[in-house]
Amino acid sequence: MKPNFKQLAVFLIIFAITSLLAPSNTAWSQTDQIIKALSRNPKIMSSEEVLKDFMSGKATTRVIINLSKPANFKQIANLKDPYTREALREAVSSLQNMVIRRMNPSHFRITNKFIYVFALSAEVTLEGLQALTEIEEIESIQKDKILYPHLAQGIPLMNASTVRSTYNGQGLSIAICDTGIDYTHPMLGNGGFPNSKVIGGYDCGDEDNDPMDEEGHGTCCAGIAAGNLDTVGDYIGGVAYNAKLYAL
Repeated sequence: MKPNFKQLAVFLIIFAITSLLAPSNTAWSQTDQIIKALSRNPKIMSSEEVLKDFMSGKATTRVIINLSKPANFKQIANLKDPYTREALREAVSSLQNMVIRRMNPSHFRITNKFIYVFALSAEVTLEGLQALTEIEEIESIQKDKILYPHLAQGIPLMNASTVRSTYNGQGLSIAICDTGIDYTHPMLGNGGFPNSKVIGGYDCGDEDNDPMDEEGHGTCCAGIAAGNLDTVGDYIGGVAYNAKLYAL
């Protein structure tokens, strides 16, 4: 009986394809198991959001890593004190460096080290994310994403119309802890710093006395809180439009 070379060739091709695909399927099965385990990990906040990139086949994702505060820094009374600020910076840096030393650089890339906050952000692989959950000093992990400022007037949506018609903020000052305030804006003083609306402040990021907003979000919040009364498009002034502002 003559061998059927055509059937033999087809069999060999199918065998080769199956052999090539088998490791891939095994690897994907392992990845799927890791994702399922991480989705139940209590350290990962909004796990579906954090794991979304991996579930769609991406190799990395960006996360913010929140560290457990040392007991002596849970209540800080006076950040104006330079010695307190320096001690806080050193404590934050020490914890950040501890995490960095424990991570494999091939699965972990720093994107930002915060100065006064016990946290850092990084780009991680799935293996890197898994390793982070095993570090005791890490309190939680969340998705690092861009939050875009919303400039549309929102007073009716926040149910502030009634309050605004009764109280206008006269005699009060509001501290906007954000990206700063554009104090040259027509509704926020329309001049230098300080001015009639933005009466004081400080740039805690650059550590200088000019809290000019370079991002826009703080200015938006300042306008909603206490922008001068006027009607321009959908702008109608802030909730407490007669209040003064501090930009931090």
